Amino acid sequence: MLNITTAEKRDFLTWFLQHYRVHIPEVIILLDFLKNNDEVLESVHFVNDITRCERAMIVSTDNLDQEPFLFFKKHLVTTEPQKAFHDIRMHPEQAIYVQVDFPHALTSPEYVGVKEDNPYQMMQTLSNAERSEVNTFISETLRQERIADVTELINQALDEGNLDDFNEWTRVLKELKEISLAK
Repeated sequence: MLNITTAEKRDFLTWFLQHYRVHIPEVIILLDFLKNNDEVLESVHFVNDITRCERAMIVSTDNLDQEPFLFFKKHLVTTEPQKAFHDIRMHPEQAIYVQVDFPHALTSPEYVGVKEDNPYQMMQTLSNAERSEVNTFISETLRQERIADVTELINQALDEGNLDDFNEWTRVLKELKEISLAK
């Protein structure tokens, strides 16, 4: 398991609540409770898939066509956030695995930064669509880093008054930016 800090988890929950809408007010209250309670947040583990987790919940945004909230404890399942809240409050030391479903969750840097592997899942395989989305995200991230590097080289050429380097790096930058437009 990765060592994700409570501050990182809190930052993610803050970001999520600011950027996405959850239909059930009690779910927002539950997420606020998690966010504001370090002892509980220490036991929270964000995962892609809660399969086989003994204690877990799924939170989904309004724009997804699925149940907005599910809480699992061993073989029991409920859609009532109040029951999850009570259980979490009564047993803050017990690990709880949280799957947050929202558009582009797999490529969200905020979510990727706090996700951990599900220790109960043997091996998770990605669908072709998920694999494609992840590859696109990685490629775009690398392209953005290359643009930043080339921009720095352009500035360096300007500072040094090197017209040849400036023209070369400007051409490279233009090509990198056209890659994005071609998609």
